[in-house]
Amino acid sequence: MLGNKLKDYLVYLTKDNYFSTEIFTNATFINEEWANFLHDHNIKVATSIYSYNQVDHEFVTKVVGSYQKTYAAIQLLKNKNVPYRVANVLMNNVSLGTCDTDLFKLSCKKDVVRMAGRAKFELLNPELIKLRLITKRSFQKQIKVDFYKNALHFHNCFKSKILISPKLDVYPCVMERRICHGNLKNNTLEQIINESFQRLNKDAIHVCKDCEYRYHCFDCRPNSLDDTFEAKPWYCTYDPYRGEWANEDEFIDALYRQYKINYKSI
Repeated sequence: MLGNKLKDYLVYLTKDNYFSTEIFTNATFINEEWANFLHDHNIKVATSIYSYNQVDHEFVTKVVGSYQKTYAAIQLLKNKNVPYRVANVLMNNVSLGTCDTDLFKLSCKKDVVRMAGRAKFELLNPELIKLRLITKRSFQKQIKVDFYKNALHFHNCFKSKILISPKLDVYPCVMERRICHGNLKNNTLEQIINESFQRLNKDAIHVCKDCEYRYHCFDCRPNSLDDTFEAKPWYCTYDPYRGEWANEDEFIDALYRQYKINYKSI
């Protein structure tokens, strides 16, 4: 019954090609019927494999047998010509292993685990934190003019993306759960979309609002170490009040002291 309702919602979203629709799923319940449905309605799939090694993958999912189920679903999607992408994140004590398949390639863009959902600071180590840090060196990458113009008036993700949960709650992105546009059970998208979420920019973020670089900086709101929605990104090493970049090692040490974690024991 639930599956039929979900299909009805997906048909509604895709009927006029108004949305580019992608399902975020662990894929463990995708069978041939679902694969045919996804193909017929041009729906894309995004799933996660955390390692080529089953043990490491299931260390993250906490579900025995989840690796084989997701792997089999990916094979089915490929056979049915359903567009799919496989993401992975780097985290402490999880090895990517060695590639043994042509179905997917891990380590895409070296994305470090974000502090959203079940993610905890213990999943990071100093080397991974350094990959995430905004530093003087990392900030010297060229910024496109269109990004700057957009950042003046909109959030880089919330402006054009939404997530519809299984309960029909509409969130600004797949990882953000602290703010919600509303619910679709008795309303249309047009009725519930909150434009202030779409127009959120660094002018509303603590400390960032006083930073001269705020319109040049990509913002990931869900990647937060506390529940303060407007908090400055925890991984930014710049102090706009002093105009100084912190030493990376000292910055990381301060993070571990703040969260009372001995990283040498992680």
